[in-house]
Amino acid sequence: DLSKWSTDSLNNIDSIFRQCYKFNSPVNHFKVDKVTNFSGAFSDCSAFNQDLGLWDTSAGIKFSGMFFDAPLFNQDIGSWNVSKGTIFDGMFRNAVDFNQDLSFWCVSGAVNAPNFATGSGMSAINLPVWGKCPVRFATVEIDPVTELQVGRDYNLTYSSEPIFDPISVKWNSS
Repeated sequence: DLSKWSTDSLNNIDSIFRQCYKFNSPVNHFKVDKVTNFSGAFSDCSAFNQDLGLWDTSAGIKFSGMFFDAPLFNQDIGSWNVSKGTIFDGMFRNAVDFNQDLSFWCVSGAVNAPNFATGSGMSAINLPVWGKCPVRFATVEIDPVTELQVGRDYNLTYSSEPIFDPISVKWNSS
């Protein structure tokens, strides 16, 4: 029962579930905010396909082979903060089902990632842009024109395509 595992002080999960062929247990509750090495964590986990979208990967540097030969994994991890990452080689190699949008990942510290998605189901449009940190933005139109007062809070409702989930919204009233 993984719910009883203490994960507060994890800093390296290199190959933690490697070759766990039948492993498909929920691990979204794992506290991974201090982990710098995610390499091979789920490599050769042929049954694994669990949600990891809530993982705080912001300290991560090494992601090589994380889902190597994990053919069923296809969860949305597009919101992961991998901006400190420098090593992504083979991260999704042979992850046959994986085809999630990672095009907004900030990978400015990685010039390239050999075999990042070789043999995966990932389409080119979903790949990160190596050496870049894409900027997400949205334009807000107020209709009808409304007088806004400084110092007041306003709730904004928005829609966009594709779905946009901002980390923060800043309002410039100048």
